[in-house]
Amino acid sequence: MIFLCPCKSSLLFSECCKPIIDNEKLPSCAEELMRSRYSAYATKNIEYLINSWCKSMNVIEERISIEGFARAAYFQHLEIINAKENVVEFKAYYIVDKRQEVLHEKSNFIYKSDGSLCYKDGEIYRTNFTYGRNSSCICGSSKKYKQCCEKRIL
Repeated sequence: MIFLCPCKSSLLFSECCKPIIDNEKLPSCAEELMRSRYSAYATKNIEYLINSWCKSMNVIEERISIEGFARAAYFQHLEIINAKENVVEFKAYYIVDKRQEVLHEKSNFIYKSDGSLCYKDGEIYRTNFTYGRNSSCICGSSKKYKQCCEKRIL
C-alpha cells in the first residue's frame, strides 16, 4: 500500500518514517525520531513505540497504556513548533472518544551508549483547542472540518 507519511512530511511513508519504524534506518536527529514515533502511533506500531523509549519502565503497564491510546485515537496532523538538537516541541492533533484533542509537548531525546537516539520524556502544555466547522480540516484533506473529521466526533 502506498500512502503519504502520517508525520505530514509530504514524503511517502515508505521513504520517510517506515524505514525507521522497521529498523532499516536510524533516525538522524531528534525531530526524525519524534516524527517516526508519531507515525508509529498513527499506524499502531506498538513495538516501535516501546523500543524507541529509553525510559526504564514497567513494560507490561506501559504497553497496555500505549497500545490502548494508539488503538483508540485517530491521528490527524502533526505540527512541529520548534526542533533543536535534542528537544522537539510539537502539537499532535487527534480524535479520541469522540473528542477533538491536541497534545502540545516539548519532548526530550537522548543518545544511548550504542549511538542511537531514544525518547526520554516530555513536558506537556495545557492547550485550549477549538476548531471551526467551516475551517479547512486539520488532517489536510482540503475538505471543510464539518465534512471530514468532525464526522468522527458526532
